[in-house]
Amino acid sequence: MKKLFFVALAVIAMMASCTPETKVPTISNVKYAPETVLADQEVTVTATIAGEGEFTAKVVYTVNSGNAVEVDMKAGEANVYTGIIPGQADGAKVSFYIQVNASAVVKSDAINYTVGNDTPAPVQANLMLNELSGVDKFIELYNPTNADIVLKDFYIEKDAKEAPIWVGDGSITIPAHKYVVLWSEDVAEGLGYEEGSNYIFGSGLSSKKTVRIALFKGEFPNGEELETFTRGNEEGLPENWGLTISDVKPKAYARIPDGGDWKLAEGTPDAANPAEGEDIPQD
Repeated sequence: MKKLFFVALAVIAMMASCTPETKVPTISNVKYAPETVLADQEVTVTATIAGEGEFTAKVVYTVNSGNAVEVDMKAGEANVYTGIIPGQADGAKVSFYIQVNASAVVKSDAINYTVGNDTPAPVQANLMLNELSGVDKFIELYNPTNADIVLKDFYIEKDAKEAPIWVGDGSITIPAHKYVVLWSEDVAEGLGYEEGSNYIFGSGLSSKKTVRIALFKGEFPNGEELETFTRGNEEGLPENWGLTISDVKPKAYARIPDGGDWKLAEGTPDAANPAEGEDIPQD
């Protein structure tokens, strides 16, 4: 009888040793965009979450140390999950972390931001360069706010030249959290745009040239520079732009996610940018 008992114990121990180990999900690369958050502006939170089996992911946030609120995160490509923190009042102090519920609960470190950051809001939050393509030859503008933006008193310069390549005439409105795509005159006719359309900018774009694209608010030439995208030489001299550089076809320069850091990614005109991208080569 004792012999049978010890044999049973041995079998149980063997079965336990053969049970596969469950790996707890990992959370990394937690980011939020935009970095400067304005009043009533939604914040996009992204994180890379890797794990086996079923699990759920949430953004858990508090406002001014109040009650915790949970927001479901959606899975995207390359294990990147996205959640949205609703817009808050100016001066609100927001703290958030990522929580993954699996066989065990995993949490990221907390990240904090203050709406308005106690400083005057930067003008670029009203309108942003969001994607540039030297392949399909377009410039995408993004409206990160909760209100429509009429494209009047904005203009775009290329390579620090003496005249803008595009001036908003008020005929285009970007709805809240949407995009508008401006097309190079090199391709606009083939896309069905008539000459004189405000959806056309008067220049080309190349995937293998140094370039400087600057967005301004106000009347040329005295507008306020909102932001600038550069690839290549940053000395600021016009003759340093338009030089041959490594080709990045077929990809575009895109903010990852919308309004985030500039990366090299698949072109997505008039749609949300990919969740991940690559560093942009500068030589």
